[in-house]
Amino acid sequence: MYNYFIVSSKTWFERNALSETFNLLMKISRIKNPEVFAQTLNIRGLGLIQFKDIKIDFSEKNLKIINENIDELKYCEKIIPLNEFLRKKMTLDDLSKEINPHLSIIKEKDKWKIEIKKRQTSFKDKELISSIASLMKNGSVDLTNPDWIIHINIVRNWIGFGIIKPQFVLKLAENRQKMSK
Repeated sequence: MYNYFIVSSKTWFERNALSETFNLLMKISRIKNPEVFAQTLNIRGLGLIQFKDIKIDFSEKNLKIINENIDELKYCEKIIPLNEFLRKKMTLDDLSKEINPHLSIIKEKDKWKIEIKKRQTSFKDKELISSIASLMKNGSVDLTNPDWIIHINIVRNWIGFGIIKPQFVLKLAENRQKMSK
């Protein structure tokens, strides 16, 4: 269950993508009048939606609803659910402390990979991967067919992360291209 969503779009269409993504998430959540925060992140093509005090379930049923309504998403290119999105300057140790409790969802037989997206930050990929990988007590690394993705998204001093199943990363631009062929 997630309450933060990174939304990517083509340049200049961030607000349109946020709006249509919000409408779709409202459809699957079936919640009336939630407290929602949506904003562009001052990086072209990137926005954030936060549902306050509400977590949205990406169950198979809800993923089916999303796929049935994919035509409604004209501007959105990708939606990534996140467990947390922290708006503060952090060190690697701070990030490790924040993400560690969320890693317990990964079980002994599970396969996982770490995925990092960063913009305008001094964090180094190798340091981030080493820091997060050192926390892993369960499962094994599988870069091609993981059961879980440990997704880290850093924009300046804002850090978001999600422990997500691969099918929860909605790559709408890729899906549209496949459907048009």
